[in-house]
Amino acid sequence: MSQTIRMFAALVLAAFALETTVIAHRGLALSNGHAAGPASAKPPKSTKPSAVKPAKVTTTVKPVKPVKPVKPVKPVKADIKLAKSTAKADAKAGKHAASSPTATTPAPGTLPSTVIVSNPLADKIARNKNLAAKIQGKLPAGMTLAQASTGFKNQGQFMAAANVSNNLGIDFVKLQASMTGQTTAVDPVTHAIISTPTGVAPLSLGQSIHQLRPGVDADAATTTAAHQTSVMVQTAAPVPSKSTRKKSSR
Repeated sequence: MSQTIRMFAALVLAAFALETTVIAHRGLALSNGHAAGPASAKPPKSTKPSAVKPAKVTTTVKPVKPVKPVKPVKPVKADIKLAKSTAKADAKAGKHAASSPTATTPAPGTLPSTVIVSNPLADKIARNKNLAAKIQGKLPAGMTLAQASTGFKNQGQFMAAANVSNNLGIDFVKLQASMTGQTTAVDPVTHAIISTPTGVAPLSLGQSIHQLRPGVDADAATTTAAHQTSVMVQTAAPVPSKSTRKKSSR
């Protein structure tokens, strides 16, 4: 009986010792796991590089100095005199050009034209109203005395051409162009006479008759026209006034 109790007591002591050992081991394991676990669980913090701020550049702008206005150069007295004399010369040239023949700019391939208002031959005939009326009656309708006489050398040649045109029925415009080597036209706005060279050498009255009226006796026609011209000039002479007659009788 006592032996059994001893064995039982020994077993109880052994079990108690074993349990104590297990509990001690468990406590040690738990303490180690609690200390290492949280430290290894947390990842290390990452350090982000900080952005470098650019350095501020400060520039100082110098104020621009205002430019001084350039004073106008005073003209020299000699230049002023020259300008005035040139202006006077231009004004005189303009007046002279208004009363004188002026050449116009020709078209490509054409001869230059001349613009005139009248000519000395027409002015001379116009002073004798009787003679001017007789010649005007032999010219084409609407043609002025100045236009018809342009290009002719003298009064006799012009009047003979007018008589031949009237006698033989030759177009006076064609006869004038043949004898003078130029054609005439009147500007409808300014009424100025525009004379344009034909590029053909002028012909005599007889040659022009032979060219425009082949088969006609050019010499006879020229002689007749010259006689008519002489009669027209004599009969169209101005009648002298009474004072002129008294002076001539004295």
